[in-house]
Amino acid sequence: MHFDVYVKTSGRLSEDWDATDQKLSPSFINHIEKNVEKIIQSDTNKILNKLQSDYEADAPEFREYVRINHPAFWKKHRKEWDTIFSNSTIDYHVDVTIEDFGAKTDSG
Repeated sequence: MHFDVYVKTSGRLSEDWDATDQKLSPSFINHIEKNVEKIIQSDTNKILNKLQSDYEADAPEFREYVRINHPAFWKKHRKEWDTIFSNSTIDYHVDVTIEDFGAKTDSG
């Protein structure tokens, strides 16, 4: 089984201690967004790997998606769901947007 999970989130860059305005350029903001996406992706993959390999536990409850959207498959395979989940491929697609900025140190 293969799951694609799309996560779109936005947030605020709470503080900027760099006195130059260059740090808030669009390319720098894009750089921060991509780094945050990589961190979320990495952390999510570690957690999912542990859930699938060590615990065989469907804590994110993908079974509910399968039960609701594929009832015939669920009815046939529900007793072996832990094994199916443990062997599933789960791809997270993360999109982070910085929408706002907090405190900024003044250069003067």
